[in-house]
Amino acid sequence: MLTGAGYDFRKADYETSCCGFGGTYSLKFPEISKAQLNKKLNAVVSTGAEILVTECPGCIMQLRGVQIKQK
Repeated sequence: MLTGAGYDFRKADYETSCCGFGGTYSLKFPEISKAQLNKKLNAVVSTGAEILVTECPGCIMQLRGVQIKQK
């Protein structure tokens, strides 16, 4: 675990794998996209982190979309 700027970095499994959005990929292959997303989300949850950071606009849309649906 790395610490800096008041935050702890917690490495997640599959952090470099696709979230399943991939442009139109999620529309063409919704079942595969959902499986990839769930795999990634489960890895994030297992870290216990309160904040998730990504630089990918597609991941932001995909992950935020799940968050909104869960509310």
